[in-house]
Amino acid sequence: MSKYNLTPQVSKGVEPGIYVFWIMHATKFLKDGGRLGMIISDSWLQADYGIGFANFLLDHYKVHSIIDISSRVFPVPLIGTCIVLLEKCSNKEERDKNKIVFMYLNIKEGKLDINVILKAIERAKEGKIPATWINQQEFKELLEKLKTPPIIKVYEQSELYDKKWIDSIFNIDEILKTLKENEKIVKLSEYFEPSFGNLKYLVLATQGTIRGVRNIGGEEFFYLSEDDLKNYKIPKDYTYPLLLSSDYLEFFSFNKDDWERIRREGKECYIFLAHKPLNQLPEQVKRYIRLGETEVRLKRKRKGESEPRPVCESEASKARAKYRDYFYGWYDLGEVLNTPIYIGRGAQYWMRFNLAEFNVALDDRILALIPKIKFTINELKALLAFLNSSFSQLQAEIRGRSTGGGMIELDVKPLKEFLMLDVKKLDEEEIKALASLFDRLEEKARELGNAKDAENVFGSELARELTGKDIREEKDGLFNTVIREIDFKIAEILNIPQNIVDLVRNLVLQLEMRRLARVEAKPEALKGSEEFIVKLMKKKEKKTSNSFMTLDKFGLV
Repeated sequence: MSKYNLTPQVSKGVEPGIYVFWIMHATKFLKDGGRLGMIISDSWLQADYGIGFANFLLDHYKVHSIIDISSRVFPVPLIGTCIVLLEKCSNKEERDKNKIVFMYLNIKEGKLDINVILKAIERAKEGKIPATWINQQEFKELLEKLKTPPIIKVYEQSELYDKKWIDSIFNIDEILKTLKENEKIVKLSEYFEPSFGNLKYLVLATQGTIRGVRNIGGEEFFYLSEDDLKNYKIPKDYTYPLLLSSDYLEFFSFNKDDWERIRREGKECYIFLAHKPLNQLPEQVKRYIRLGETEVRLKRKRKGESEPRPVCESEASKARAKYRDYFYGWYDLGEVLNTPIYIGRGAQYWMRFNLAEFNVALDDRILALIPKIKFTINELKALLAFLNSSFSQLQAEIRGRSTGGGMIELDVKPLKEFLMLDVKKLDEEEIKALASLFDRLEEKARELGNAKDAENVFGSELARELTGKDIREEKDGLFNTVIREIDFKIAEILNIPQNIVDLVRNLVLQLEMRRLARVEAKPEALKGSEEFIVKLMKKKEKKTSNSFMTLDKFGLV
């Protein structure tokens, strides 16, 4: 576990699935040539710990095939699955020369003959690529059971060390390489410092400048509604507007009217901010701080405690009390840093980068981009056009973490690696064109009602294909209107061929399908009822439409 960096470190986001350790343990029981086949979660394919697990497999096995499956194989767990086919081998030279077949199957409902899949793997190992057998009679059944043609990639085992294998399945490395080599592309971390929220304490904890947990440690005390201000008689000079949840980031910008709506609803919309020594604070503020040391307690209690601790004893509060170079006491969160771009950490359908038209304090569950240099408003909008394009969404799909509910979540570390437009190298006309497209994207999103629902993002017809939901209202959506225009404008600016844009957009849809396939878990499935599963299969067979035709209609095959 230590050698392959697989020791769980929950606080750092390193938490390998238990199947990783089952396979490592099972290795001890196999002789050379012994085989291991297992159906496991596919989350490791795009997780950071998956690199170490992949290296373990390469050091101990001939990896014959990794078969990634879009559909949920089992009715109960909310996870996607893949099949691993391994053969133990102690000869490094043999292992390195072994050919690994990666296969992605976007399966319709129903059974699929495993022998047909095994035959396809054999053909691929022989060098007979899909184009040579795709229309052969022996694979006719395989194609009939798939929503889209299979993706099959073959690599020599020695090529696959120190990589996330999701990139190898979908050949995303080549696209990212094309972007990286472009002189008008830069890493996000060159111009921004991503952080969990934009309070001074959260930024310093994210950077590692101070040792502290990456939350404020006591929302019960620090987050306040308008009524709370009146009840505790807290002067507004010691508060700041707050954005508590990414649920309120429904569009591609956040303005004062959006915040005012939260305030009018009586929600927690202020944060307590007292960045002064205790002896310089007014009496009513001191009185409120004393409540955080006595009456206002944390929501959760520790094991063995009769009641939760006061807010002043949270881990974050103790850290602030310790670092007196930055904070005046446990109650002091520091200043609110200027943040032109907000990002909700998770999204179901499209990762939205929001223009901050009204600066607020952000909860740690909202990512902040702290600028390292100055940008004009048009430069920011041009940048946001790219960050909300298919080029950015593709990066979110492969760098983000897929949750059990099918959401994609971003963290600070992968966000630093994002590739984005270097707006400082664009001419004025290019900046204006992209800024104008961003304005249209925002206008269209507000016209639709939000940029969160599947039909608003993808349009009704494509949303039905991606989600399997019965969407009745007909909408155009953003993906095939404004986002498409942005995608092609970016390609024009970067001098990228149009077929690359089509490939990027197709890959985004493939990865969305793969991720969303695990969302629909039915409560009845928990009973293990075979009768229910049979009924479900029959019901969905009737609903199945020709996805090849749909994708072709949208110019994606």
